[in-house]
Amino acid sequence: MLNRLESFILDINNIDRKNVIWNIVASISNSFQSMLLMLILTRQGNVEGASYIAIGFAVANLLMTIGKFGVRNYQVTDVEEKYDFSTYFRLRFVTVSAMILGCVVYGGYNMIFKSYTLNKLIVVELVCLYKIIESIEDVYHGRLQQKGLLCIASKIWSIRSITFIVEFFVIYWLTQDVLVTLLVDVITSMVLALGLNSIPKEKYGIFENTNKKQIFGLMYSCVAIAIATFLLMYISNAPKYIIDSYVTDDEQAKINILLMVIYVVTLLSNFMFNPIINKLAVINLQKKYKELITKILVLCAGIGIIVVVGIIFAELIGRKLLGWIYKVSLEDYRSELLLIIIAGGLIALLNLFYMIIIMLRKQKIFYVVFTIATLILMIFGREVLIKFQFGGLCVFYNIILLVTSGSLMVYSLSIMCKKRRSND
Repeated sequence: MLNRLESFILDINNIDRKNVIWNIVASISNSFQSMLLMLILTRQGNVEGASYIAIGFAVANLLMTIGKFGVRNYQVTDVEEKYDFSTYFRLRFVTVSAMILGCVVYGGYNMIFKSYTLNKLIVVELVCLYKIIESIEDVYHGRLQQKGLLCIASKIWSIRSITFIVEFFVIYWLTQDVLVTLLVDVITSMVLALGLNSIPKEKYGIFENTNKKQIFGLMYSCVAIAIATFLLMYISNAPKYIIDSYVTDDEQAKINILLMVIYVVTLLSNFMFNPIINKLAVINLQKKYKELITKILVLCAGIGIIVVVGIIFAELIGRKLLGWIYKVSLEDYRSELLLIIIAGGLIALLNLFYMIIIMLRKQKIFYVVFTIATLILMIFGREVLIKFQFGGLCVFYNIILLVTSGSLMVYSLSIMCKKRRSND
């Protein structure tokens, strides 16, 4: 059994095809975790538990940006290997320690100032622990992707993610206890992470810690990316943070079900550009800027097509399908659902040009653009929600996303056009 598992993980025949396929499988299984866990709970009448899971994943994903420190995209596009794996590895333990501290501080703050119940706090902290495991694992997967072995990383990630979902369903069905279910799931995930990632580590010599370079150079190179990733994660999940404690648990669960559509749109978009970001970095290194700009514009058009198809689908059966799946009524949220689909497309566009700007090593622009967007959402978001309800918040949110993504698009394309002219 173990030999078969090892052969399956290490199989790299038709690697380009496998990189795409397994990246899709891993992305789906990971991105739909929160959605499926909420589905399991709402179908069994635990709306309160579903709302805890939703905010738990939103908080954990935000804190995970501290743990990952924005290094993955830098590591993958480091095709000249300015830093070796040992440097990336040691920096990850520093940043994960900071993530753990953030989890503790968040828990204490919300128990004191936001009157979190003990059950809600434990759910959030267990989800954070699950994401801590993912943050440590990510540095190995970044190295595999850097070496063109994304399919190996994606297989491991898929196994962990699918096991997490299936085990949650089984354990919760047996115990009807969210806390016990999450605890067992987290322990299983930790064991799988240690066991599965040891397979490529033993096979390939790309994880050796041979160079004793200091981590400060890498940290300095990635600090703008880390801050930007944190702010980008906040921006992507801002509606969840804004409605937390400002609407009832029942309404919060319904809104979070709608907001999951954002993940579907961004996930489908990620299928297009995640497998080729390393190739785009190579094209950039070769100074083929015309080809680079063309490929990026094609990706933008692809995101637009996904949004249009999503809107048509939502108008035809979207609300009824979601309502039937989660056993809740969403008929009063027609315009909100359409705005959420558009927001998903804008976030996908934001993610694309976020990676492009990192590839161009011009990440200091993030300080300005993301800081302004975050401050506006934090200062005015709750006031908009209170005065104009969730529909008004959706309009406000889309305006912020449109200005932010448009700014990064214009900035990055202008850099590439300028480089193309100077290269001719």
